[in-house]
Amino acid sequence: MNSQNQTLYKYTACFFILWSTFQGTYSTAKYFQHQYEASLFSLNIEKRIALDLNKLRLANPIFSTISHPPSVKRYIKELNAYLDVQNSNVKLLKLQNIGIDIEGGYSIRNSTLTPTEQKIEIAIAIFDWPYLTTLTPAALFLAILLTYLSFKIYVKTNSEAVNLSEFSQPTSPVKLSINLHDKTLVNVKFGNEIELSNKPFCFYVALLEYCIKEPHPLLIQSKNVPEDIIALANKYFYRLIEIGHTKRKRPDFSTNLDKTLSEIRATLDAVFLHQPQDKELFYPPKAQGEGSRSKLHNYALEHLDPSFLEIKGK
Repeated sequence: MNSQNQTLYKYTACFFILWSTFQGTYSTAKYFQHQYEASLFSLNIEKRIALDLNKLRLANPIFSTISHPPSVKRYIKELNAYLDVQNSNVKLLKLQNIGIDIEGGYSIRNSTLTPTEQKIEIAIAIFDWPYLTTLTPAALFLAILLTYLSFKIYVKTNSEAVNLSEFSQPTSPVKLSINLHDKTLVNVKFGNEIELSNKPFCFYVALLEYCIKEPHPLLIQSKNVPEDIIALANKYFYRLIEIGHTKRKRPDFSTNLDKTLSEIRATLDAVFLHQPQDKELFYPPKAQGEGSRSKLHNYALEHLDPSFLEIKGK
C-alpha cells in the first residue's frame, strides 16, 4: 500500500469514526429523551384517570356497579386524541380490561390505581423508539468538516516538515568550494565568495591536495617547501593559463612562504566570517609564541576532511 492509499484509508477511517461518534452521541441523547417523555406522559395519564374516576363508568364492587364499555372506550379515544395533539409517544391502551386497538409497534406499561379499595388496572402503550428518525445531518456535516480540517493541517504540517528538512540538511556540515574558473573560495553554507590572486590561490589548492593525500602531513615553515607541493602548484597555475586567467610568468612557489600563507589566511578569515570556529579545518595554522619561525611549527592541514571540500575546474 503506497503513501497516498494509506492517507486515503486513514482519513476515510477518521471520517467514519467521527460520524459514528457524533451520530451515536445524538442518538443516545434522543433515546433517553424518548424514555423520559414516555415516563412523563404515562404519569400524566394516571393522574388524569385518577381525577376522572367519578365520571368513568367502571365496575365497582363496593357500589355493586358494572362497567359500561362504550363510554369507557369513548373516554380512552378522547384521551388519546388529546395526547396526539401533545405529540405524545404513549397512548392509553386499556382501562380495567376495556381497551382499544392501536396500530404500530409498542411496548406495554401496566400500572394499578387503588382509590377507595378499588383496583383500576391501566395498560399504556409506549411506542417503539424511531431509530431512523434520529439520523441527523449535523453529525455528517461535523464529521466532514473535522476530517477536512485535519487533512489540511496534515498537508500543511507535512509540507513544512519537508521544507524544513530540505533547508536544514546541507550537503555537509561545513563546506569550502574552490572554483578555478574564477579563482574564488566560497563558503557553501553562507555564500561568502572571495577571489584570491594567482600565487596564493595555486599554492593553497596544492596545499589542500597534498594534505588530503598525506595521512600525517608535516610541513615545517623554516624548511623548503616540498617538491610535491610545488609540482601541484605549478600544475594548477598552468590550468589557470588554460582557462584564460593569466599569461604571466609562472611564480616561484618556494619563496615568500610567509606572505603566501598570510594572504591565504586573510582570505579564509573573510570566507568564514560568520563561522570562525569552522575555518580551522581549512586554515594553515599560525605559529604561536616566541620562536614562531622555529622548526617546530607545522603549517599543514592535519584535520582536513575531503568530504567538506570541493574543487571545481581541475
